[in-house]
Amino acid sequence: MENVDRPIISVVVPVFNSGHRIANVCSELRTALADIEHEIILVADGCIDNSWEEIVKLCAAVPSIKGIRLARNSGQHHALLCGLNASNGAWCVTFDDDLQYDPADIPVLLKKAQSENMDLVYGMYIQRNHSRIRQRGSNLVSWLLHKYAGGAEKGSSFKLIRRDLVLQIRHYRHPFVFLDQLLGWFSAGTAYCEVNHRLRTDGHSGYSLSGLMVMTFHLLVTYTVLPLRMMIWFGFISFMICLALVSYFVYNKLIHGSTLGFTALIVSIFMTSGLIMFSLGIIGEYLGRVIQWQYQKPGYVIAEKAGLP
Repeated sequence: MENVDRPIISVVVPVFNSGHRIANVCSELRTALADIEHEIILVADGCIDNSWEEIVKLCAAVPSIKGIRLARNSGQHHALLCGLNASNGAWCVTFDDDLQYDPADIPVLLKKAQSENMDLVYGMYIQRNHSRIRQRGSNLVSWLLHKYAGGAEKGSSFKLIRRDLVLQIRHYRHPFVFLDQLLGWFSAGTAYCEVNHRLRTDGHSGYSLSGLMVMTFHLLVTYTVLPLRMMIWFGFISFMICLALVSYFVYNKLIHGSTLGFTALIVSIFMTSGLIMFSLGIIGEYLGRVIQWQYQKPGYVIAEKAGLP
């Protein structure tokens, strides 16, 4: 691993409809990194407001700020991967555009990485300002990915990445990218550092509860075989239930002369049919992702750049 006394830090910021605050984001980043050589890469991810116009102005005024506009909304993680591909820093930082993280904590992450010789450092909240349900849901997803996909035990969108690790993942191609999972596969050393969580001053999270549930499903299907394993258990449990019901009805028929009930027959048919359809749906998801992988469809398309060749 390389050791640079005066590192160049590339800060990658995915921007989504944040034209009204992106100048403030860059101002705080530049202040926090005033003593460190740095560059700021702003990736406009299919914005429909004036974000790109503001980015172009910032790039023209400050040479260390660069901009990329994606042709369509590709998602936060594809936008981050795009920014990492364009970065030149010995270290790269991923940073949200809502300023809930404090840019002043970036040197703290750098110090942690250098002192412990780590190639990946996550900034973790001392105290979260999210709802309890969202926190527990996030912890559950992290645990599942760690247990069944070999990813990091926990993570966040605020992280410091060594250049060697960026080079390992920058050419990864998949229709659905989860950056933390990729970093967990290739990282030789991961550390965690407590940082402050600032209250959101305007707007709301880009991830609704339903959006988080959909993302969790995509993560589990893309990076684990857990749904397939669950199908085995569902099938086994359903078989045992059906076997018990059949045994009960046969016993009543032989001992008491009872007729087999129409309701019991319908329930058994619907139960097994539903399980079969559910299982076929899971298998179809995996087959669909294999086909998409074969197509090599790009995760993002760059429309134009500012301050970059």
